[in-house]
Amino acid sequence: MKKSIIAAAVFIFGLTTPAPAADVPEYDTKKYCKELGDMAGGSSQLELACRNQENQIKSRLTRIRASARSIKYCKEMGDMAGGSYALYEQCLQQEAESEKQLGN
Repeated sequence: MKKSIIAAAVFIFGLTTPAPAADVPEYDTKKYCKELGDMAGGSSQLELACRNQENQIKSRLTRIRASARSIKYCKEMGDMAGGSYALYEQCLQQEAESEKQLGN
C-alpha cells in the first residue's frame, strides 16, 4: 500500500513538475555567429560578441527549468533561427510567462 502511494505521488509529481532544461540543444555557435557577422558586412567584432553571448547563455540554460512542451517548441524555434541559444532562452522565458498566465 505504501509503495503504491509513493509510486502514485512520483507519477503525479513527475507530470506536474517542469522538466529541467538540462537537455540543452547542441548548436554550432561558430557557424551561427560567422553568418551573423557576415550579414553585417563581415564584422569580426559582431561575430566575437555573438560567440561570447551565445556561450554565456548556453551555460545558463542548464539552470533554467521549463516544461517538456516548451523545451520541444523552443528547440524548434532555435533550430529555425539557425541555432541560436539567445533565441532559445528568450523563447523558454516567454513560454514560462505564458504558461503562468494561463495557469499551466
